[in-house]
Amino acid sequence: MCSLLGVRSTLKALAGTSPGAESSVAKLLGVRNRQEASSLLLELLGPSVLLGGPEAEAAVHEMLVTRCLSIAGGTTQILRNVAAERILGLPR
Repeated sequence: MCSLLGVRSTLKALAGTSPGAESSVAKLLGVRNRQEASSLLLELLGPSVLLGGPEAEAAVHEMLVTRCLSIAGGTTQILRNVAAERILGLPR
């Protein structure tokens, strides 16, 4: 789904039109996917995460980075508003 949204955004850029809500939706989906995957990894590692080591440190780092991604480039709430306005035609 995200790759199709990326293709659509690229085609719009090549055509010289302004970007639509595709990039907002792709970011929302991508960040959510990465957050869920990092949470699952930490859950699978269980208490061994507390002992440290390269695998645990990488898993914790990914979990923290994905939290930052929900803010960088527009918060989740702002991106949802952009999608609602541009896709659903809701008022500002």
